[in-house]
Amino acid sequence: MNDSKNKLPIFSTTVMILILLLLLFNLAAVLSGAHITLREGVPKWVWGNYKAAGADPGYFASQKFGSVEALKQLGLQLKSDRFLDEACDAFEDYLQRLGEKGLEVAPGIYASLANDYFDNSEFRKALIYFYKAEAGVKQLSDNHHAKRGLEEALQKDWTAKQMTCLEKLGRTQDADSLLEKKLSSEGAEKDDSPVLANLGNQKLTLKDFNREVQKLPPATQEDFSKNLDKRKAYFYQWIRTHLFYKKALRLGMDKEPEMLLKLQDLKFQLLAIKFLERELGRVDPTLVDLKNYYQSHLPQFTKTGEKDPKPFEEVKKEVTEHFAIQKQNEKLTALINKLMQEEHVRLSEENLI
Repeated sequence: MNDSKNKLPIFSTTVMILILLLLLFNLAAVLSGAHITLREGVPKWVWGNYKAAGADPGYFASQKFGSVEALKQLGLQLKSDRFLDEACDAFEDYLQRLGEKGLEVAPGIYASLANDYFDNSEFRKALIYFYKAEAGVKQLSDNHHAKRGLEEALQKDWTAKQMTCLEKLGRTQDADSLLEKKLSSEGAEKDDSPVLANLGNQKLTLKDFNREVQKLPPATQEDFSKNLDKRKAYFYQWIRTHLFYKKALRLGMDKEPEMLLKLQDLKFQLLAIKFLERELGRVDPTLVDLKNYYQSHLPQFTKTGEKDPKPFEEVKKEVTEHFAIQKQNEKLTALINKLMQEEHVRLSEENLI
């Protein structure tokens, strides 16, 4: 009787041990099947190893997600959390699940991923996805509602970033070729004048150089025509400026926020000046206008200490300049008043203090 009482606790203990061992065995099996290892901060079991196992690329999507939309949301979440490689995998599966419809949304998705990689300074991956986006745009039908906008993005933004990627990857020649392709697509005029320099694929001609010289003051232009050494010195300075400019473009410096602000300010000033020049125009006074101005402003043309003014013919050039300034100021005042009325301008000078 006592023996049976002693055996019961032993039997119960053994059963408990077996149950615990069984639970531990099952837990180990679950953990083993889950492949819990980290891949750049994301548990690998989130993705599985379907590609390594030789499974179909769509296997993961079909097994883990009941809808295409759920797979898309996963891609967006991973992208938002900056797990870009994983987001790319999710979106590739998403596009494959969409089938033919995936061709329509692929360019936008690829471009978005490319921009993320670019902002993350992962230029190789950014370049790959820009190429994918570009290829996707070419597959769209001409009447597709999004094609025009994507082509504009390709021309204005994607190409510039592709160029920067190539430059950052040490592929300067390829970047230069892309730059020349971009510049030529912007409709450069035909130039058959003699070539002065070849900068990679770019040809700088005598016409280009003369156009630059014509921007200089007349006295400097005349000096260049007489002094070949000075003309050559300016030519080499012009070449160096082109080298710096092209390098800056390939690095995408024209897209940097600070530079965009400066370019906007410059555009602001140039357009304002151009408008003013066009509106004010030239002043072409008649001889009667000049003589009338002379007669009404005699003190301006009288030397200090002298009673009589200088003769009109002697000061005609000076009279013309004064008359032009007066007329331009009158036109400027009228123009400003007109524009202020058009824009309903209300000034609050007190807020300057």
